[in-house]
Amino acid sequence: MRILGVDYGTKRIGLAITDENGLIAQPLMSLPNNGDENAAKRIAAIAKARNASLIVVGIPKRTDNRTGIAQERSISFASLLRMVSKLPVEMFDERFTTSIAERTLLEADVPRRRRKHLRDAIAAALILQGYIESKILSKGVSGQLNQQ
Repeated sequence: MRILGVDYGTKRIGLAITDENGLIAQPLMSLPNNGDENAAKRIAAIAKARNASLIVVGIPKRTDNRTGIAQERSISFASLLRMVSKLPVEMFDERFTTSIAERTLLEADVPRRRRKHLRDAIAAALILQGYIESKILSKGVSGQLNQQ
């Protein structure tokens, strides 16, 4: 089961994909956001071409738990993507993933021009890997509880 991860942004959208077992996320690409509808159609086509059966969209929650504009836009985009792709779309907290991706690229001494294109895809991979790990952890904990 392949899963496509999405780091939504109003300028660029990062994409990541899992391996065939749905366990390891890797950066895929970064797309310019030329309008949400166009972006959703393009992502749906990519999901189909990559045989993804689920899409995970990062939601930038605020640290004070209030709803922000970026969160509302991401939720709206996730709904649009669900309609366009006809695939299940789940949302996952993406707090700090772009900052972590940027820091990782700085530490790797990647030039600024290249960082801009890599950052969003790496952030999408971080979102997707976090989602995968949360699902594995929740299954592991519930599995342990069921055995006791």
